[in-house]
Amino acid sequence: MEKKKCKFCDKDIINRVNNKYCNRTCEDANKKKVREEKESKRVKVDCKWCGKEVTNPRSTAYCNRTCSAQGFNRMLMMKSQGISKEEYALREPPKIKPKPVKRKGGFAGKKPYTEREKVLKKDILERPEKVHVRHSKPPKRKSSTVDFDFLKYNYIIFKWALENNPSLTRSYINILLFLYSEGAFSKTTFNIFWKPMGLRPTFRFNELLKGGWINIYREKRGNLKPLYILSTKAKHLCSSMHRTSMGYQKISENKKYNKMLDKDTPRNNTYYLELIKKMNKKVTSK
Repeated sequence: MEKKKCKFCDKDIINRVNNKYCNRTCEDANKKKVREEKESKRVKVDCKWCGKEVTNPRSTAYCNRTCSAQGFNRMLMMKSQGISKEEYALREPPKIKPKPVKRKGGFAGKKPYTEREKVLKKDILERPEKVHVRHSKPPKRKSSTVDFDFLKYNYIIFKWALENNPSLTRSYINILLFLYSEGAFSKTTFNIFWKPMGLRPTFRFNELLKGGWINIYREKRGNLKPLYILSTKAKHLCSSMHRTSMGYQKISENKKYNKMLDKDTPRNNTYYLELIKKMNKKVTSK
């Protein structure tokens, strides 16, 4: 296999098979050499508009965009009027109107203030500023006229029920609330409500049965179907949720009885405490 030679010093390349140079020094020296060669090839000319020296000019040979725009306008003017570059240079440059300077008697080019205008201006400046006095009592807000609002804190009540009963899900609580007023029910009744929410109704039913949320009310006897009923803790949960949503019962603000406020729970749960306090203020004594 032929050994590669360095592009700069013509030495054999060792341990740098894929490179063109034998070491980093040769690589940097070659880059510097190429850069100097490019700089030596650059042409220095004068700007066509202002006369400044331009290095490596473009096709327009102007030092910046302003000179390029002025040169282009000159070229258009020369073509339209049919004049040469020397004739264009002899022409007087366009006169630019100076900006008005503010003076004591008014603006430049305008008449000074009359006596009447001076009096009016003095009167405006000497007027006392208006002081806005704030009313002691803010205006009354428009009160609500709704008849029912027991679903206002529905999300907080469900959150409280889920945090204090980890074995339950939102779907399980929904079906317990449905069966709360049914009394004794069969599996057919359970399946009718569960089918719109999800699959595997038999598996979900057995989970609630094993968890102690459903009890057997009557076992199968001949042609009679077995019946089931909600357990005491399921009835207590449903009753507390209904009474809380109607404003008859408070949610505990004590960490001992409300697991939402434990230290081990996510920090987001502590934000619900403000809403719980606000909801407990509206609880009636019924």
